[in-house]
Amino acid sequence: MKFDLKNNKKIKIEQVDDFYQIQYHDKNVEKIKDCSLYEGIFIEPSKDKKFLNYHIEIDRPTYGTIKVVSLTDYKNITYKKENFEKVIQVYVPNNISKDFGLIIMFDSDNLYSIEDLTKYTDSPDDYGSWEVNRTLELVKRKYNKDFIVVGISSKDGYRDQELTFNLSYQEIRKEAKNEISDSFYNGRLDNIGRFITESVIPILIEKFPIDLNYIGIAGASSGGLASFYLSLVYPNIFKFSFVFSPANGVFSDETFIKLYKTMEFKNKNVPYIYYYQGGTGSVESLLYKGNLNFVNNLIQAGYPQEKIESYINESFRHNEIAWRLAFVNAMDWIMNVNEKK
Repeated sequence: MKFDLKNNKKIKIEQVDDFYQIQYHDKNVEKIKDCSLYEGIFIEPSKDKKFLNYHIEIDRPTYGTIKVVSLTDYKNITYKKENFEKVIQVYVPNNISKDFGLIIMFDSDNLYSIEDLTKYTDSPDDYGSWEVNRTLELVKRKYNKDFIVVGISSKDGYRDQELTFNLSYQEIRKEAKNEISDSFYNGRLDNIGRFITESVIPILIEKFPIDLNYIGIAGASSGGLASFYLSLVYPNIFKFSFVFSPANGVFSDETFIKLYKTMEFKNKNVPYIYYYQGGTGSVESLLYKGNLNFVNNLIQAGYPQEKIESYINESFRHNEIAWRLAFVNAMDWIMNVNEKK
């Protein structure tokens, strides 16, 4: 398959510490600190899955609009404060579409640059950017499908509680007890799930022509745990989930084994799951070790193996650079899955 109309070169990018290592036909030719000046296009996956595959085309602008909206929680679903307002950021492509896909994503402040969608630097984003809208532009070009993104803000002081469940049988791994906050013992993830499914999504469906077969949820770290859990709780809504470096690794395997026993996976229309995990640095290493049985435990519980895709690269760190590349591959994967149905 040829996607580069200029020179037909296939380019591979591997993260080495905080660098990208670009390879042309497996020969190192260049290192750059930030790939923000480049636009990617999908290429075929490598057979050994050693690299996250990305094809570079220089400086192609993308277009879209971010709208910052405050939704009032009149039902007091999420918070104990009466009529608490929760900020979400809605990214809408400028393309006119009859059937938008919809992705709910956590940590909206790091999904794209707030001031300028075509500018990708470390500022104003505190931790860098996923460059979500650029990837969605690739999806449009390759699959002719537009996506709206709803980003859930994480800067109101409730992140740890919102993105962590509260199960009577949950157990923190011994290795993680000194690394987490007290919020991991008193999560409100079920509440934020109700807020998303009972308030946010219905409003979007009312306002835009949403394709119900293309509604997904995505996040990293605690957002990865939240995406995974909510996709299992609401399989009638979420058709896919992207689970990157999930904080599942903070909890014991037994926690999830017990959780799966409360669910029926066999012969059920469960969501597709794309699981990504790095392994370098203190946080990512902790989660890597805690998630070693992530896929196997799901399959043992009866989850259809064909609905799980995983990519693990121990050299990747716990940051937006890695999740940016993982998001490219996850989107390409789920679009291929849907095309083959």
